[in-house]
Amino acid sequence: SMPYVNAALLPKYVGRTVRLIGRLSQASPDGQRLQVEAADGGTVIISRLNVTTLFILSKYLGVIW
Repeated sequence: SMPYVNAALLPKYVGRTVRLIGRLSQASPDGQRLQVEAADGGTVIISRLNVTTLFILSKYLGVIW
């Protein structure tokens, strides 16, 4: 199963596939690195190279990686 995580829970799931819902705060010019504000207010930096699925809906997104 793929648990939903926030920034605080993410370290407990290293090496596992997880889901994150958050607000896009910033993206690198090439779009390969995303800074996301998770539901708990924490910041998560995501490399799109490691992402399985990315759903972007305006400023909010869902990520599976």
